[in-house]
Amino acid sequence: MSNLGMAVNAYKLAEFIDKNYPNLLPNRSNDAKWIADFCSTDHFAYNQNIPDGMPGFLPVVKNKQVGNFHIKELIIQEGQESNRLILKVEKQDYLSNMITVQYNISMQGHNFIAPLQMFNIKEIFPPRHKIYVGDIRKDVKVNDLINITN
Repeated sequence: MSNLGMAVNAYKLAEFIDKNYPNLLPNRSNDAKWIADFCSTDHFAYNQNIPDGMPGFLPVVKNKQVGNFHIKELIIQEGQESNRLILKVEKQDYLSNMITVQYNISMQGHNFIAPLQMFNIKEIFPPRHKIYVGDIRKDVKVNDLINITN
């Protein structure tokens, strides 16, 4: 199986276990040793909350209600050329594969409200939230999330 096939299978199995046997596995999302073992894996940031001070990631928003959307987490993943915004929205039937998010940002000493189209990564589908990503310039600081249009 390819890496993509393994990832898809892992998400399908996780969703099955989460839905049919919600208390089968222990919740280790706050276990420091477990986090240390898995935080460097590719899919950790998409599936788990990012602890404060985790290298390469900056939490911006946690547990915020914006209209009909419950934001579980908004984080910035630092990159070499640009930074990636990773938005985790609690799963709802009405969520589309693309959303427009208005952010309060700072750039070159000024504050702005700026829209950004964010896209769902189809190969990544955690059981409890939907992932949206969008890339921003390294000199842009995201202060807050203001609004979401589905």
